[in-house]
Amino acid sequence: MKFEKEFDCVQMKWAIQKQIAKESKGMTEAEKWAFYRNKIKNNPILSKFLKDMDASGTQEFRKAA
Repeated sequence: MKFEKEFDCVQMKWAIQKQIAKESKGMTEAEKWAFYRNKIKNNPILSKFLKDMDASGTQEFRKAA
């Protein structure tokens, strides 16, 4: 029996990657890192992860220059 999927996570991932590539097109590497960091900083789930990483100092997510 084959079930129809209501949600395809791979298709969603591709769509998000395509949108991010479109938004960051033409940016320098430093601008891209700042762009990604800002996206994470403004994400209600991932912002805590970024804050914890910054506080621990054990790992570094490139900071905007």
